[in-house]
Amino acid sequence: MNRKERLELIDRFLTREMSDLEREQFNSHLEENPDLRKELKVSLELIDVVDPKSEYNSFKRLIQEAELNYFGQPKQTNQNWRLAAVISLLLVAGVIGWMIVQTQREEDYFADNFEHYEMPDQIRGRSLDEALAKDQMDTAFVNGWEDYNDKNYISATRRLELAVAADSTNYTARFLLGVSYLALREFDQAEPVLKVLSEDSSHVFQQQAQKYLELLQRAKQQEAKKSSEITSE
Repeated sequence: MNRKERLELIDRFLTREMSDLEREQFNSHLEENPDLRKELKVSLELIDVVDPKSEYNSFKRLIQEAELNYFGQPKQTNQNWRLAAVISLLLVAGVIGWMIVQTQREEDYFADNFEHYEMPDQIRGRSLDEALAKDQMDTAFVNGWEDYNDKNYISATRRLELAVAADSTNYTARFLLGVSYLALREFDQAEPVLKVLSEDSSHVFQQQAQKYLELLQRAKQQEAKKSSEITSE
């Protein structure tokens, strides 16, 4: 299968022009053909930044027109071919740039605005390992703190859940648990934790909890809007 045939298959797949049988055959080709998988991945990444019902089709039409106008003539001089190539590249770059500016994936808001809260690697002047060994601190809490610092949020949530269950007054554990949930995009779990912390002025994490809660609520609103748009389509 040459590149032209691969691109034609990908185009028919993306525009949903394939029958069920053709789709099964396409999936088989994907398993067997690494070039087809790579080119499909590139196409999907492009579609991720455009509206599949409007901008993508406009983009596709522009490219087809460019190919017809600049590459479809039977005889071209080398100079004309070079000029055509430059014009086509500028056209493609311009269209892609415009689409990226005009469209923003809803989940990008969260990805662009979430920042890992930097915690120290010491407790009361001791390293986490020393604190665990000498101060008889809760194992789940110290290990969860360490996992959080390593951005191992999945493990951190499991350990910090145990720490909070053992001591509900451990504000550090509760805050790190809420942020770990948030980092994993587990908004429903993060929201009640951060909400309680944001309303309590008896600890040092109140303002940061409020900022994270605002980010969470904004992200949820945009996700709901996106879901509504997809449903309406």
